[in-house]
Amino acid sequence: MTRHKDFKASIWISIAIALVCGFASSIGFGILAPLFTMRMDDLKISNAEIGVMVTIVGLAPLVFTPFVPNFMARVSVKPALAIAISLVIALYALLTQFDGPLMWTFLRFLFAILLTFLFVASESWILELAPEKYRGRVLGLYATIFSGGFGLGGVLISIFGYQSNATIYVAIAINILVLPLLLM
Repeated sequence: MTRHKDFKASIWISIAIALVCGFASSIGFGILAPLFTMRMDDLKISNAEIGVMVTIVGLAPLVFTPFVPNFMARVSVKPALAIAISLVIALYALLTQFDGPLMWTFLRFLFAILLTFLFVASESWILELAPEKYRGRVLGLYATIFSGGFGLGGVLISIFGYQSNATIYVAIAINILVLPLLLM
C-alpha cells in the first residue's frame, strides 16, 4: 500500500513541477513582448520595423514546434526541461549585455523557441501523468497558471520598469528557482 501511495505522490509532484515550468515559460512570454517593444521604441525604431521584428520572432514557434515530439521521444522530459530552463537563464543574461535591435530580435527568436518548448513539453508531461479522471481539471489549472504567468510578466515590468535590467534579473531569479525542481 505504501508503494502505491508513494507512486501517486510522485505523479502529483511531477505534475506540480510541470505546472511550475509552464508558469516560468508564461512569465517569459509576458515579459519579453512588451519589454522588447518598449526598449525598441526608446531606440527610436519605427513602429513598422518593430512590427517586422515581432513578426520574425513569432515565426519561431511555428517553425520549431513540429520538431518537439521527435526531440521528446529521444530525451526524457525532466532533463530536457532543465536544459531549456538553463538556456533561458543564459538568454536572459545575454539580454542584459546588448541593446541593439538585431541582437534583441535574434535573442527573442531563441527565447520563442525555448519558451515554446517549455510550454509544449510541460503540457505534454501533464497529459502523460495526469490520471484520466483528473486530466481536464489539471489542464484547466495549467491554462489558468499559464494565463496568470503571462499577466504577471506585465506586472513585473510595471513594478521593476523596462529601462533598467531589473525585470530581466527578476526573470532570471524565477528560472533559477525552477531549475532545482527539475534536478530532483
